[in-house]
Order: sequence, then structure tokens, then C-alpha cells
Amino acid sequence: MEIEPEEFLEDMKWGEENYSELMRKFPERWVAIVDKKVVGIGRSISEAEKEAYKK
Repeated sequence: MEIEPEEFLEDMKWGEENYSELMRKFPERWVAIVDKKVVGIGRSISEAEKEAYKK
């Protein structure tokens, strides 16, 4: 699955806008965001990415 640059930028912006809430919910964790939803969480970026791909 290839992500379009525009979709990536929209998810990045959503993550920035919701940064405080994400950090409160997932302290010291990486989160993977797709379509403005958290789809993966992990102690490392690779853990979050693996969880996201499973979904």
C-alpha cells in the first residue's frame, strides 16, 4: 500500500494538532496514524509500524 503525499501530510497535521492528547493517552510511545486515526502504538517506531500493518 502506497501512501499519497497529501494523505501523509494531512495525517501529520492531525497528529500535530492532537499532540497533547496523544501524549496523554500514549506516554513515551510512538503512534502510527492513518486517516486521522491511531492504528499502531509501540515503544519504538518499528513496533508501531508493525501493529499498524497488522490492521
